[in-house]
Amino acid sequence: MKKIKITFVAAVSAVIFAGPLRASDEGTAAAQILKLGAGSRPAAMGDAYAADSTDAEGLFYNPAGLAAIKGGEAYFTHSLLVESIGLSSLAAAVKTEKLGVIAAGAQYLTYGDIDSTNNNGEADGSYSPKDVVATLGWAQSFGKKLSLGAAVKYISLKISGTASAFAGDVGARWKEGRLSLGAVYQNLGTKIKFNSESEKLPANLKAGAAYALKNGIKIMADANIPNDADVWFGGGAEWKFKASETVDLALRAGYTNRYKDTGGFNGLTTGVGVNLNGNLGFEYSFVPMGDLGTTHRLGIKYRWGRDSSQSGDAAGS
Repeated sequence: MKKIKITFVAAVSAVIFAGPLRASDEGTAAAQILKLGAGSRPAAMGDAYAADSTDAEGLFYNPAGLAAIKGGEAYFTHSLLVESIGLSSLAAAVKTEKLGVIAAGAQYLTYGDIDSTNNNGEADGSYSPKDVVATLGWAQSFGKKLSLGAAVKYISLKISGTASAFAGDVGARWKEGRLSLGAVYQNLGTKIKFNSESEKLPANLKAGAAYALKNGIKIMADANIPNDADVWFGGGAEWKFKASETVDLALRAGYTNRYKDTGGFNGLTTGVGVNLNGNLGFEYSFVPMGDLGTTHRLGIKYRWGRDSSQSGDAAGS
């Protein structure tokens, strides 16, 4: 037990001290798709997911949480962002006998059509920027309390030309009874080059805690230290209960100061989840972003394999 705790402390320390993450170059990182998240459930709770990333979309938050998956999961979400911007994400994770949990996923961000002009200011057609991220992940439990995980990402950005880069995440999770702790260092990788200009990726240190109460309520909170913005925090709560013998419901709410500079109404988040027979789930989240508008995320999840109704630390949508 002592060795396991030392291993967890060492893993978290490696995440924390892997590199200096400060906002000295605010707003200068490229590949902002890496900062948008990927799940409806996390979004409804202020993106506080470092310690509770125990489902397929955990691949995009803290891959260490994937180790809690008992059989297999597949997840798809579509986010209606501001203006004509749309984000789609999908992920699948499978528990193996010897290699732990293996996961794969992708994110696809579209900006709609943008009018183009020539050097004289005259209309010159249009172009359709898009960002794509393909991710492979792994997680393994070490004893009953510690899990470690890692993910590798290929990033492709298209404006009028294209650029690409590689990045990786490394995370750790510790579960002690009703308390879970998590930490992950996200987007450590190469610079991405547009023409002759090279820009860094949006690296981020994310750490948080989650606590499950006896009445089906779980509370969670995260702190984030990005390399291109101010430190931001998120927190939320989830109440899961049975609506019938075959239907479970989840009500979610949270708060984040991530969008404090957007003006207007922002910060509060909310959402709902419905789970049928422990296998098929539907999710929705609502996230206001001040003067930029509101975002909506719709998700669907399917579980299979042994104990599919208990995939993760507890059953849920």
